[in-house]
Amino acid sequence: MCASCGGGGTHSASDPSGGAAPHGENVAATYFGAFEHDRVQGVSLMPDGRVLIAGETHSRFDLAGAPFSDVPASAHHVWANGAAGSSGSDGFVAILSADLRRLEQWAYIGGCDGDRAYYAQADRDSIYVVGITKSLGVCSSAPFPADVIYGSSGPGDDFDVFVARFDTSLQVRHHLAVFAGSSLGEESARGSMTLITDESGETVAVCLSGTTVSADFPVAALTTVQPSAQLDHSHSGPSDAFLIRLDAALAPQWATFFGGAGEEYAAANVRYHAGLDALFIGGFTTSSDLPLGAAPYDDTLGGARDGFVARFDAARGALLAATYLGGSLDDFVGFNDDLELTPSGALAVAGSTHSLDFPVSLANAPQTTHSTLGLDADVFVSVLDPSLSSAPSFSTYLGGAGNEEASGLCCDSAGRVFVSGESQSADLEISAASAFDGSFTTAHGANASGYADAFLIGLDPASASSAACLVYGTFLGGDLSIATPGSLHSAPPHGTRGRGLVFDALTGHLIVCGQTTTSDFPTTAGALQVGDAGEEEGFVARHLP
Repeated sequence: MCASCGGGGTHSASDPSGGAAPHGENVAATYFGAFEHDRVQGVSLMPDGRVLIAGETHSRFDLAGAPFSDVPASAHHVWANGAAGSSGSDGFVAILSADLRRLEQWAYIGGCDGDRAYYAQADRDSIYVVGITKSLGVCSSAPFPADVIYGSSGPGDDFDVFVARFDTSLQVRHHLAVFAGSSLGEESARGSMTLITDESGETVAVCLSGTTVSADFPVAALTTVQPSAQLDHSHSGPSDAFLIRLDAALAPQWATFFGGAGEEYAAANVRYHAGLDALFIGGFTTSSDLPLGAAPYDDTLGGARDGFVARFDAARGALLAATYLGGSLDDFVGFNDDLELTPSGALAVAGSTHSLDFPVSLANAPQTTHSTLGLDADVFVSVLDPSLSSAPSFSTYLGGAGNEEASGLCCDSAGRVFVSGESQSADLEISAASAFDGSFTTAHGANASGYADAFLIGLDPASASSAACLVYGTFLGGDLSIATPGSLHSAPPHGTRGRGLVFDALTGHLIVCGQTTTSDFPTTAGALQVGDAGEEEGFVARHLP
């Protein structure tokens, strides 16, 4: 790991408001968590530059002392899962200062069973949070605080989708809506959320995507302003993707299924393309009859499952185009924030592949062959035309001798694409000369075959050669495992997982979040939480590549 990392998990770095830091530097980094198992799942920027995070916690923040008890009291600082050590979890949303030194406000979102927030996004007036809950109707002592429930929830161990709207201080929760299905199985919001805003920055629509196993998932009931003929209200196969548009106050406008006779799982971001007035979603499918629209790049399912990307009319919800994306083995787009628009309006997507014939751009891909002949998963990064009708203009494998998983994707102002995730490969190709951390973790913990390190890799899709394409790469994590062998939540991988990723155009920094079971994660002096407090901690890092 990083030879210059000091004891106690600190690493000397410049403050974001101070002088320029060298390349390959954690400008600011903090743990985020308390006594139990915590993860930071999503990260975004407030309009004023503060950092907004969302995730899942098994910890009672209100009993944890600083930094949580130092925050002005809020009605939403209420842990809903009983005593510390409960097997249930609450979702959370929190605002951090831009330099990651202060926790300015936080809130739980949960009931008496398992709850998780995936992502939060803010405009000038509100903070919106999307996630999942299985706390509907399972107890009276701490019911999930829904203002409205669309549809009917299934058995108590099922997840349903929620979206909440707070004021920008997290002191007032304006509305919380749940979208439920009654079939045994999960309704998921892994496809996340995006805000459609006007020129003044005011939100005009909230769009979320995900997956449902329920034929009675309430897409028809959620369609209030568009004719249903424009939409797909017939569930097909074991699971379908869904796409929902709400207004700024979370009143429903329209909703649609997307799928064929097999399984669909929307697992990447939903993103809005203002120039085309279009919404894009991504995930994976096992359907050979996926609805593709006109002239798809790839119209044939390869292997047991393929990735997919689909484009919809943002105003009316109609499917405009879709394509498979993959080779002859298993591929998927996602699982997290793995779909973004480039500055030129192209579509960057990331995911995992076992295919030896995944479409790569031979002229400039830094890795043109699968690293394990399909035995383990490699990450892929591809850039598509938004018409979804032509081969990727750029595409590459990224992988080593073990498994890789992509979890975050962003683009900088120059069009370079950065991907975060987790790697189980000591030989993952990174830019070792300029890397913040050029060596793989040794934090094997209780499961030596499943340890992982987070990674950050930067690519220039416009480069003329493979040598110039890999613009940055680093591992990110610690070496000393704090996970207790046999703990309910310490299943592999031990080590560090990268989750969400966002580019800060004002500073040129990447902000990455995730979780770690290491006690020496490279935090920075003066950060909100320099040392770990539990067995699995969330983290947030502001990184200069």
